[in-house]
Amino acid sequence: MNQNEAFNQIVLRFIDAYVELHLEINSTIVMAQFPIARTKVSSLMTRYLEDKPSNLRYVAARQRYLKGLSFERQFLEKDQSALAYLQAIELAYKPYTDAKK
Repeated sequence: MNQNEAFNQIVLRFIDAYVELHLEINSTIVMAQFPIARTKVSSLMTRYLEDKPSNLRYVAARQRYLKGLSFERQFLEKDQSALAYLQAIELAYKPYTDAKK
C-alpha cells in the first residue's frame, strides 16, 4: 500500500467512525479535519458508497449525508472504538486543524 492509499484508508475509516457517532457527515467536516480538497473528499465519498450505498443517504436540504438504517462499518475494524479512532485522528492532525483557525 502506497502513501496515498494509506491516507485514503485513514479518511474512509474516519467517515465510518464519524457517521457512527454523529449520524451524519459532509465534505466540510472531512476538509476541516484533513488537509484535503473538496474534489478528493467527493471521490472518497463515492468510493465509500460503492461498497454499501445504503450506509448513507444524501439529504439535499441539509447538504449532508445521513446515516442509513442499515449502516455497517466498511473500513473501520469492527472491534475498534469509533470514539477512540476519532480522538486519535484529532491528535494526529491537530497541527493541521490548529493552523486553519
